[in-house]
Amino acid sequence: MRPLALGTLLLTVAALSACATAGEVEERTTALEARLRPVQTKAERCAPRDLAYAHAAIADARRSSQVGDGAAASRALDRAASLVDAVTDEPRLARCVIPQAPSPKRADGDGDGVPDDEDRCLSEREDRDGWLDHDGCPDPDNDGDGISDQVDQCPNIPEVIDGVADIDGCPDGEPSPENP
Repeated sequence: MRPLALGTLLLTVAALSACATAGEVEERTTALEARLRPVQTKAERCAPRDLAYAHAAIADARRSSQVGDGAAASRALDRAASLVDAVTDEPRLARCVIPQAPSPKRADGDGDGVPDDEDRCLSEREDRDGWLDHDGCPDPDNDGDGISDQVDQCPNIPEVIDGVADIDGCPDGEPSPENP
């Protein structure tokens, strides 16, 4: 065999070995798309250019395969694989933070800051005095001693009704403005 013919034969064999068959192209493109699927949403936000190029390279590989250009399909697959590696890189994706949409404002019909679905008193406003402020109901007498918090000098400690300084709202022995 002449040296020129042998060189041509070797180049042809090398070129054919670098070509991808239609089956190989479909198998590899399907595998690359499967790798992209779980990170698609995050990649759209964090690596949109690489993601678009990866999809384009996959499409190029399929087109080249359809027209019988196995060498071009192989080159496109290699390019796509490199781009998919970049898009699915865990440290890169971990650094990308996608801002969360604010949660929708919950209804609060009485405007007391307690959402209606948690508010036990929908038509009355919570009195925000540090006493059961999470239930949405006003607490006019926190300690339940019968003396309104508006005049009770000790609104969270019940008065002992025994005839001794019973109007200040403080139990006997507790300091109050009337009984220092």
